[in-house]
Order: sequence, then structure tokens, then C-alpha cells
Amino acid sequence: MAKTPVHEIHIFDNKNFESQNAFRAPGAASLADFCQPKVAYFSRVYTAMHLGIRPHPINIDASNVEQLRDFRFVFVCIDHGPSRRLI
Repeated sequence: MAKTPVHEIHIFDNKNFESQNAFRAPGAASLADFCQPKVAYFSRVYTAMHLGIRPHPINIDASNVEQLRDFRFVFVCIDHGPSRRLI
């Protein structure tokens, strides 16, 4: 997604970047990358490819799902079933 010509890419996640995330992440993570918010890590990595990266250190739930309403495209990668159904 980061190499597409979209204006902005918004990343939502409230968890930290941990070792089990590193094998799916682009590039090679260093020890300093672990235990920081995932959105901070991915924002830094993807900003090298795309200037419109917008990190949101929150999960989408019933209280904030409206933030997605005006997006024209939403790529959902969620392992939490109730949140996936809500979106």
C-alpha cells in the first residue's frame, strides 16, 4: 500500500512492536525498534516510501469507528473478530 499513489495512509493499532511482528515487517528491525508503538515503527518505515502516513495509536471500536466513514478505501488486517465485524 505504501507504494501506491494515494494521498494518505492511516494506520490504527494500540499495541507495541514486538519480536513476533518483525518477521512480517519490511526491512530488518533492530533491538531499539521493539516495545515502541507499532504505529510509530511502521510510520517511520513507510514514510521513506510515502509522505502521507498518519499513525493512530488506537484500535477501532464502537466509540471511534466513525473515523473511517470518510475514507474511500479501508484495508482491514485485524485478528480481533468483534472489531472486524464492527468495521
